[in-house]
Amino acid sequence: MANREELFVLSEEVNNSVAIRISGRLEMLSINFFVFNRNYQELKRIIEGVKKPEQIMRLWDLRNRHELDIVINEVIRLLHNFLASAKSLVEHTRIVISDWYQETEFLKEYETQVASRFVNNPIIGFIEELRNFNLHFSLPITDATLSIQMDKDKRSGTENFSFVIKKYGLLQWSGWTQKGKPFLKASKDEIEIGNLVDDYYQQIMDFHSWMEKRLREIHSEEFAWLSEMNKRIINAMDDEERQARGLTKQ
Repeated sequence: MANREELFVLSEEVNNSVAIRISGRLEMLSINFFVFNRNYQELKRIIEGVKKPEQIMRLWDLRNRHELDIVINEVIRLLHNFLASAKSLVEHTRIVISDWYQETEFLKEYETQVASRFVNNPIIGFIEELRNFNLHFSLPITDATLSIQMDKDKRSGTENFSFVIKKYGLLQWSGWTQKGKPFLKASKDEIEIGNLVDDYYQQIMDFHSWMEKRLREIHSEEFAWLSEMNKRIINAMDDEERQARGLTKQ
């Protein structure tokens, strides 16, 4: 009985603690990033999945044009999901950080990082406005391209199969602002989707890695306390409950 009473008291102390609320904050940020990350991974999987030579030649065969059309439509769908989740991640992160850390030094540090990394950043601005184009005007005109890079010494060629967005379709929209125009102006007539999302994803991942590291540094005492309390809770369980939960005594 003593163990059950101790277990209840410890659990209540954790559930009512500041540390568990801070842990919940970081979990929420992680879930938001997880959604964005999964959409990126699914898009990259289909882009990379058709780059094997045998796949390229099969899809490029005119007799299989219907299969290529299906793949292109799937790329459009997954690009749509990627763009939407990118915007959700930006907005959710901004709102929760502003709410949780208002009038703190971390909020100033966060805003400085955002400004230095993302303000006047052509690819960041373009992705944001491509999302607006995608949701409020039209799905981007998307196609597949095949080029062969010849190796003169080996007398052979390397196939480069890519999915691209047609620039002329984007230019039909009057909603582009100075956020998206610099990238669009500098881009070629065909914008390769794989390179575009890779560049954007890497920048967002670097930022979120920085943010999570800083928050764990700022709240290191709370996380240390929470870790110790979890050990005490596990030790307060009887052997049967620990075994049922797959835990061992700390």
